[in-house]
Amino acid sequence: MYEMIVEDILFCLLPQKALFLPHFYTIVISDVHLGKSAHFRKNGIPLTEAPQQQDLQNIQNLIDACSPSTVIFLGDLFHSTYNESWLQFKSFVASNPGVEFILIKGNHDMLVESRYVEAGIRLMSVMQVESKILFSHEPSNNGLFNVHGHLHPAIRLMGKGRQKLVLPCFWKGKNHLAMPGFGKTTGLFTVKPLPGDQVFAITPQSVVPYLDK
Repeated sequence: MYEMIVEDILFCLLPQKALFLPHFYTIVISDVHLGKSAHFRKNGIPLTEAPQQQDLQNIQNLIDACSPSTVIFLGDLFHSTYNESWLQFKSFVASNPGVEFILIKGNHDMLVESRYVEAGIRLMSVMQVESKILFSHEPSNNGLFNVHGHLHPAIRLMGKGRQKLVLPCFWKGKNHLAMPGFGKTTGLFTVKPLPGDQVFAITPQSVVPYLDK
């Protein structure tokens, strides 16, 4: 875990590719892309449900570890139109009755609103916290510090002998924090930090400041 203060609020960057706000008992996750395997199977590409089951288990592990009152999904929770994977997610939500689940809709969240409502999920386009932080799916520039998803940021590490390693990361600029993609089926976008930006590479065990100017 890596801790930092943003707008007087404690941010805990977790190696599980999530953000924990302990003062608000809130976990923030972005770009899970549930249902992607089923979507590809419908189109003739044989993918198993194992990645989705692991993603749901990883979210459950975070809930068990952090005991949040709220889980915020920063868009692209479900990858496509309705398929059988949605039933698994409904069961997951029902198994956590003490947690409020909020979805800030992303470009892949195409289900009709009634699906989310019946699953017990609150829908929002953006979400503001204490007039300081704006949660959104895509980057927003409205003067507040913006925590967003959509990009699936990663950093390319270079070693000796032309060794290369690409790791997911948190990317913090002056007025934004780009969240890593949470889902196992998400791709990666190699970021190009600006002077003064901070990049925190994510390994299975830790969050490591890679570029911290």
